[in-house]
Amino acid sequence: MMNRKEFYEYVKDNVKEYLPESYKDAEIKLQEVEKNNGLKLTGITIPNGDQRIVPTVYLDSLYQEYIHGKDVDSCVGDVADMRIEAQGKAEFFDMGVPDILDYEKMKDKLQVRICDKEWNTDRLADKVVTEHGDFAA
Repeated sequence: MMNRKEFYEYVKDNVKEYLPESYKDAEIKLQEVEKNNGLKLTGITIPNGDQRIVPTVYLDSLYQEYIHGKDVDSCVGDVADMRIEAQGKAEFFDMGVPDILDYEKMKDKLQVRICDKEWNTDRLADKVVTEHGDFAA
């Protein structure tokens, strides 16, 4: 059985076999992403052509499925399926990239996120924050 790092590398090295031809030149990358409350997840990005916005497929839950008996190649196939499903959304967002600098077009899409301020001190250091009790917005 592979350890976590070996599993992630196996997925990275084999996922192209499960993807359409348009992904053949993709520069596939693994990256650790820090989420709220110090949670760190490992994701894989698989660009298609010259996309500016590339979705991240997180591998942590698939690794759990693998250690509980799921075939590793089925996990790789699942990653490919998730990336293909995300393609339509990526194309939609990619079209809107020039608008991101236009406040009038973007203001209805802005969101406030609430998190525990003590658990997210580093993450909040460079952000505008309003404190609400034990939480930061």
